[in-house]
Amino acid sequence: MAEIQSMREEMFSIVNNDGLPHIFLTLNPTDTNNLIAQEIAGRDVDLDKFFDDLKPGSENLECCTFISQIPVAAAEFFDISVKNLLEILLGTKRINKKGVKGEVSVYYGVVVAQGHGSLHIHLIIWINGGLSPIEIKQ
Repeated sequence: MAEIQSMREEMFSIVNNDGLPHIFLTLNPTDTNNLIAQEIAGRDVDLDKFFDDLKPGSENLECCTFISQIPVAAAEFFDISVKNLLEILLGTKRINKKGVKGEVSVYYGVVVAQGHGSLHIHLIIWINGGLSPIEIKQ
């Protein structure tokens, strides 16, 4: 409970300094049906033959079973997905720091596990020069 209170205080501090966030984003990458996650888990996926003998639902069950046996691979896939989101969409690695919506001044994310253990992240993002709610209303 103290951790949640600490996160709440951090977010309120950002709001007091930078105003209301401009973007709320949830990233929920599917680790069970992603071939990159399957490769990270050590499954040898031959993309040339992947669709040759595909029965409805069979590959989904095999992927889910395989990734559930190696949860570290699912977490690593999630980490790669989030880093790519931050670097590409938000521009965190670019020299000019500009993402698809402009220059990000601040972002704050919270990682949460779903009921079946799969990870997702909620992000709030502030854009430099972004309009405040009052400016948008006007």
